[in-house]
This record gives sequence, C-alpha cells and structure tokens, in this order.
Amino acid sequence: MTVTNWCIITGAPRSGKTKIIERLAYCGYRTCPEIARLLIDDYNSNDSIEKCDFSTPLFEDIIFRTKVTAETNFCKDETVFFDRSPIDSIAFARLYNRPYKEYVDKITLGYKKVFLMAHLDSYISDYATMENEQQSEKLTGLLIDAYQFFGYQLIKVPKMSIRDRVKFIEEMI
Repeated sequence: MTVTNWCIITGAPRSGKTKIIERLAYCGYRTCPEIARLLIDDYNSNDSIEKCDFSTPLFEDIIFRTKVTAETNFCKDETVFFDRSPIDSIAFARLYNRPYKEYVDKITLGYKKVFLMAHLDSYISDYATMENEQQSEKLTGLLIDAYQFFGYQLIKVPKMSIRDRVKFIEEMI
C-alpha cells in the first residue's frame, strides 16, 4: 500500500464532517469534499434527468469509483484532508448488506491520519442523508471496523465547536 500524507475525516452522517472540511479549507489546507454529496448535487442540478434512487448498489459503486479517481488529483506528499475515503464505502456496503470484497481489493493508498467525528447531540437529516439515526449509529461501528481492518488507529474527535475541533485536528497532525 502506498502511504500518503493525507488525512481522512470520517464519521456517521450529520457528525460535522462537512463543516470541518469547510473550516480546514478556510484555514488554507487542501481539501476534498464528500464525493457522494457532490454527485447528488450534480445529479439534482440537471433538470432534464429523471430522479435517481441514491440508495442503490449502483450509486454506491459510482461513489467508490469516483473517490478512487478523486484521489489521483492530489499529490501524495501534500497534506490534504478528505471528507471520507474509499474505505467508507466498505462500511456503507456492510450497513446495507451488500458485497464489498471488490472495494477491499481496490484500496491501494494509505493515509497519514484518520479522524472519527463524534456524534452530535441533534440528528437532523438533509437532502443528501439517506440513513436514519439508528443506521447512523450502527455506521459508526462499521466505519471503525473498516478502518481497523486496514490497520488504522482512528483519532476520535470529541463534540466541540467547529473551531475547537479543527484546532484539535491541527494539533494531531
């Protein structure tokens, strides 16, 4: 596995990952937003296409392939923060009882640090969140399992203000 200088921000839906990525970008770091959200936004912005079911195995495959492709856009020696990695697709596949062996075999890059965002007190779904609160809680354990399978020690980021969470992450890198 090729080791990079990249850091992953992961966690259950609605745990603050996107806000942390936005703040890190504001602080001058290179970042990559959540691929699933970008794909949903792209799809929803095209009025000529009929609505898509984002909960299908095909959509998860597209997300996985796009994550892998997105990683080719960044220098492996540069510090970059990603909102999720291809490893997250394994956890999502397991959540929905879908096959994931193909994903395991295609993960070839390693990450410097993996930060797991703590659940926030309030769970408010949005247009890009498919999981309910119970699934979100289960997903946290599946994310931990998936990253540990690849040998990562996740750094748990506690509930704090966005500014304090970013400061915590900066101190860890």
